[in-house]
Amino acid sequence: MGDSHPGRPDGAGPDTGRTGPTAEERAAAADVLRMIWGIHISRAIYVAAELGLADLMAGGPLTAEQLARATRAHGPSLYRVLRLLASLGVLTEHEHRLFSLTVLGERLRADVPASMRSWAMLVESLGGVQSFGPIIETVRTGKPGLDIACGMGIFEFLAQHPELAQGFQAAMSERTEAFAPSVAGEYDFSQMRAVADIGGGKGTLLAAVLRANRHLRGVLFDRPAVTAGAVDVLEAADAFGVSNSQKLFKVQMPLALPTIMAGINQTIMMALAMVVIASMIGVQGLGQPVLKAIANQYFTLGIFNGLAIVGIAIIFDRVSQAYGKRLQKHREIVHG
Repeated sequence: MGDSHPGRPDGAGPDTGRTGPTAEERAAAADVLRMIWGIHISRAIYVAAELGLADLMAGGPLTAEQLARATRAHGPSLYRVLRLLASLGVLTEHEHRLFSLTVLGERLRADVPASMRSWAMLVESLGGVQSFGPIIETVRTGKPGLDIACGMGIFEFLAQHPELAQGFQAAMSERTEAFAPSVAGEYDFSQMRAVADIGGGKGTLLAAVLRANRHLRGVLFDRPAVTAGAVDVLEAADAFGVSNSQKLFKVQMPLALPTIMAGINQTIMMALAMVVIASMIGVQGLGQPVLKAIANQYFTLGIFNGLAIVGIAIIFDRVSQAYGKRLQKHREIVHG
């Protein structure tokens, strides 16, 4: 056992009499090399996703020059990326630098089932490769790479970069859509009455579960910036199987309530502004003293009546806003 070597069968120590590696060892070295250069593969996939190359080739093969023009890329550099993608089986290279999609390449389209395009851009949503730079420090200290590279955690980083946050949420939803139907269909929810999705993003998994189990009541919990989308709430409503009238009065109108109340406020403001204009054609009201003050330069009279109009407008604004907030709060309590 004293001659044993880690990674070899017992008793199989280094063979000093050999002149070179075996075929198995050469194959292993090639596999390890592929792992070492994995970042090149990952970044090439990212380039294809970010530039939308798969979407451009959805209608048929394109040359490297055509793709370069469409994406405003440097032709020779893009061609090298395309050749790498072809070697990986993502594309097929034909004569005259013509490229077409394979079934792998189809997954980088944005509008196909089992799309991986958003996931291919996930690393960029998390600060790019700079998050992986301090990996040695991460391994030694346990501190996330993004915290080291950017001085902040992932959610603080996403809050400061809303455009990247959208990509992050799209990637999360993209992968969730892939396994949500199997979770909803295979797990036994028959003994449950409510299910909560904590950190559920836009509710993709919850919607699938509710769609397959109509007796359930669902609760989606995530950061307000994530759950605020009306489209996502409508998807959940569809999962409940609600009617169009229920969707209108119980989902769409409550969601639109702030906008509706703002519209009412603007209408009130315009109406109060019109009292002065209406007074020009003899209509009685607060507009008459304001018009008289303007015409005769009665400064004090104009100030008092103008402040009266502004005061009424403020009162209407505060009352309508308070009513809208109270109504929304009531709906949240009643409907959960």
